[in-house]
Amino acid sequence: AYVIYTSGSTGRPKGVKITHRSLVNYISWAAEQYLGDGASSMALYSSLAFDLTVTSLYAPLVSGGRAIIYEQRGRETAVLRVFEEGRAAVVKLTPSHLRLVAGMDQQRSGIKRLVVGGEALETELARRTWENFGGRVEIVNEYGPTEATVGCMIHRYDAEQDQRVQVPIGRPAANAHIYVVDERGQEVGEGIAGELLVSGEG
Repeated sequence: AYVIYTSGSTGRPKGVKITHRSLVNYISWAAEQYLGDGASSMALYSSLAFDLTVTSLYAPLVSGGRAIIYEQRGRETAVLRVFEEGRAAVVKLTPSHLRLVAGMDQQRSGIKRLVVGGEALETELARRTWENFGGRVEIVNEYGPTEATVGCMIHRYDAEQDQRVQVPIGRPAANAHIYVVDERGQEVGEGIAGELLVSGEG
């Protein structure tokens, strides 16, 4: 379907080939997760070279919704306009983007869901954002390396339950399997550190 470049954990850029099958699996799942409850529009403001754009463009289109396009104007950060206008029901962004708007009062915003990914989401940032929306926004932490087709796990932030430093990365996406293994590739028990393996359609 496309080749997208990422430096991943190595720091050296490489092209990742995403197949149509993987893309269809992810987009079908993302549309159901993020737009399946009546939310019908997503903000599209980032470069096509960034895989969060895949979600923002295709998920609303396959579900009969709208992608609200925000063009870049000079050195202005387009995500600020997304939050100032509050027209899109769903916004996908990174924690770095979220920090830019963390102090904005969003009590009257039309934004209903924030899908956050690309970096670790600090619980304090999630809590502050949730409070700025008066508790009327759903924050979803989506995790996944580019190689796993945009995202492969999600966790819905819970202001009462999530008390660790970082918001959990959650449970596998549709048709994805996640394993935590030791240096020999054997699964480890709950609470034991290991390496994350991702398999499945993504």
